[in-house]
Amino acid sequence: MFQSIADRLLKDVRLNASAYKFPPSQVLKCRGEPLFRSQQARNLACLFDLSPNVIAWTCLPLLVRFGDGYHIPDFAVQRSDGDYLVDATPPQDWAITAAEADGWLYDCASYKQEDKAEVIANAVDLLPYARASTVSLADRLRLLTALDEDGPLALKHCIQLVLGSADPMSAIATLYFSSEISFDLTERISPETRVSRT
Repeated sequence: MFQSIADRLLKDVRLNASAYKFPPSQVLKCRGEPLFRSQQARNLACLFDLSPNVIAWTCLPLLVRFGDGYHIPDFAVQRSDGDYLVDATPPQDWAITAAEADGWLYDCASYKQEDKAEVIANAVDLLPYARASTVSLADRLRLLTALDEDGPLALKHCIQLVLGSADPMSAIATLYFSSEISFDLTERISPETRVSRT
């Protein structure tokens, strides 16, 4: 019947975040509504979507209290090695201590964005293609057979093998997101990017 102060604060922060829209709009592993308070938080979510050890993530998941202070982490991230709270900017020490007292682990090291600028830029380019395309069986078989027979190929050659798609890069991205092909995202995607089977 009555909302607690913590519930109202969390609801207000989520409502304020819903007014912001940061590109790209497509998300893959988000559970619930994607809500970002900053472009840095959106960039971090791009890393989650491309990280193979991230199973799911949710935005503004809970309120951490310590005395009269409170903190709302940007994310709760379910990974293959456990569940973590993550922020786009490092939280204050008391927030980490309070979260850990509530049984959460805080990851302040794995997602340093300054080390991942190329991956973020590639994610911003790739995520709009997520779930936006289907790949014909003929195109899929043609590309996968070429990769099986010839080994890794330059992206410019792979695009030429996807003949039945109006947007070949969309087909390539779809195969990437379905884990049928892979390429190195630590360098900016270019015509020479090497594509291989996973």
